[in-house]
Amino acid sequence: GEYRFSFNGPPKEPGFKPRSICVDGLSNILVYDDNSKSIVMIDVDGHYLEIFQVQQNLIQSPRCVSYSIDNHTVFVYSSSNSHVVVSRHINRQEYLGKPTIDPDADK
Repeated sequence: GEYRFSFNGPPKEPGFKPRSICVDGLSNILVYDDNSKSIVMIDVDGHYLEIFQVQQNLIQSPRCVSYSIDNHTVFVYSSSNSHVVVSRHINRQEYLGKPTIDPDADK
């Protein structure tokens, strides 16, 4: 491969500690940050997109982040208490554009 970018954590979030990584259905990179107990989303060029929290009371010692393209959900697995947290994070209509309806299509 060819070097593309480095990512040191989201803006204004000190102490980035990546634990697990995966890619979603739109090729965004999802990284679990053990320091903030959140998932950081960056695009394929390494630009920060957003951060979303994982229920901290359910996750202890996360070991794996996974993404299902079938229903656009993110799974975070905790090895210490054997919990899996499921979070839906992609609204396909937002990212792919809403289908347009032509009012004159029936004419």
